[in-house]
Amino acid sequence: MNDRDAALVEKHIEKTDANAGKAISIIFLGSIFAIVSVSSAIVIIHRDIIERRRYQKALKENIHFMQTLIDAIPAPIFYKNTEGKYLGCNRAFEECVGLTKEEIIGKTVYDVAPKEFAGIYHEKDEELFKTKNIQVYETTFKYHDGSIHNVMVHKSPFARINGTVEGLVGVMTDITQIRKNGRRAS
Repeated sequence: MNDRDAALVEKHIEKTDANAGKAISIIFLGSIFAIVSVSSAIVIIHRDIIERRRYQKALKENIHFMQTLIDAIPAPIFYKNTEGKYLGCNRAFEECVGLTKEEIIGKTVYDVAPKEFAGIYHEKDEELFKTKNIQVYETTFKYHDGSIHNVMVHKSPFARINGTVEGLVGVMTDITQIRKNGRRAS
């Protein structure tokens, strides 16, 4: 017998467990393969996938909760991968740049920020990935309505469990009023 003789069949079934009185999810995996003395045979393995479904539901709820939390923060927040592509943001960032999250994700700073500022932001990102240190710097940011704001930017790298830098997260604090009043940002 070789791998070409086998075919994998998968079937998902939702069934009510009469003893427990609740719905259960079962996945049937079967292989059909040739045997020398018999024309064909079926091997069926079944596995209860209730725990996997619970895990998937909990994961989905956790992702929704985290996005709700991030959206509740009034300061613009964004996060990017090491290639400089946006992975996500909060509503405040959407409002600043005048684009929806769907329009931002997968784009680079050159697609999202005005050209006269994009190069500066990109250089800072590259510096962060080289040093892997937290950045705090003051810059100007042009909002989608054309107004120029003084902002304090805090950026930090984030990593995988194994320590490999995966990307960066940034938070912008509008300090325009502080600058107008002549005070330094702290």
